[in-house]
This record gives sequence, structure tokens and C-alpha cells, in this order.
Amino acid sequence: MLKRGVALAPGPYEALFPSLAHTKDVIEQTLEIAEETISEITQK
Repeated sequence: MLKRGVALAPGPYEALFPSLAHTKDVIEQTLEIAEETISEITQK
């Protein structure tokens, strides 16, 4: 996801915190990137 512009917390026990700065478009784009990434991982 990082190659696609989405940086996640490095540890499994860290949470994601959306803020008021995250617009609906940004959230939707992040979810699309997550879906694409998961699809790629499961196809390998």
C-alpha cells in the first residue's frame, strides 16, 4: 500500500485514526487501494 501512497502503522497493535482532515474522497481512495492490495496478495 505504501507504493500506492498509503502509509499504515508498522505494528499489528497500532490503530488507524481518521481525522477531520480526511475527506470522503480520501477515505474511499484508501479503501480502494486496500482492496486492490488484498486482491494482489491473495492471488500470489
